[in-house]
Amino acid sequence: MIQKNRSFDVILFDLGDTLIYFDGKWEKMLIQSNLALFHSLIEQGIQVEKIAFLTAFSKQMQWYYKQREITYIEYTSIEMLKITLEKLGVGKISDSTIETALVEMYRVSQNHWFLEKDAYEILTWLTSQGYRLGLITNASDTIDVNTLLSKYQLNQYFEKIIISAAYGLRKPHPAIFNEAIQYFEYPQESYLMVGDKLANDVLGAQNAGIHSAWIKRRGRTEFNQQHRHIQPDYQLETLLDLKEIV
Repeated sequence: MIQKNRSFDVILFDLGDTLIYFDGKWEKMLIQSNLALFHSLIEQGIQVEKIAFLTAFSKQMQWYYKQREITYIEYTSIEMLKITLEKLGVGKISDSTIETALVEMYRVSQNHWFLEKDAYEILTWLTSQGYRLGLITNASDTIDVNTLLSKYQLNQYFEKIIISAAYGLRKPHPAIFNEAIQYFEYPQESYLMVGDKLANDVLGAQNAGIHSAWIKRRGRTEFNQQHRHIQPDYQLETLLDLKEIV
């Protein structure tokens, strides 16, 4: 039975640590990912010295991590890899070579992402109740996100999927939220953003003038502790808690 007099019409979700979660040692995974990237380049005939490449790519990614928090501009993994290879004096490389190498790099991290046990239940319930669903995720690679969505068959639930790598800006920039608002064409008070990061999901929702729900089960992090002054409209322990507020 579809609810009447409900609070919202559109529910927007974050992806990582909201609908799926990472299990493993992040730093170890990054090392393995970069090695997979290097080996793929070598297998495709790109001549580059191992230590020089790994050092340069790591340095370029560190620059990216800092810049994205300042400007909210999404520099893609494709761009970061191309810049790295240019700095190392490697000539022009085809886009297919770059994409193949990045697929191998992200294959490592994809093996560490798992579906939250209540994700299907809440998405199915929301859909059955007539809510319209969207996804807004920060990520530097569109293919990586689409692979994860397909792996867990999450695509079917969302009318609108916005990936920062494709859009060009990251949460909490209001423009990426406005993209969803313009698509669904409801008043701002009709939206609820659900995510685990205060400085991205909650602040971004506030910047766009929509409601926010902070899911805390994987949100008790140092990053969130640094932004604890950002207060969401709602706090959730599980995704199923959404049933009580929508």
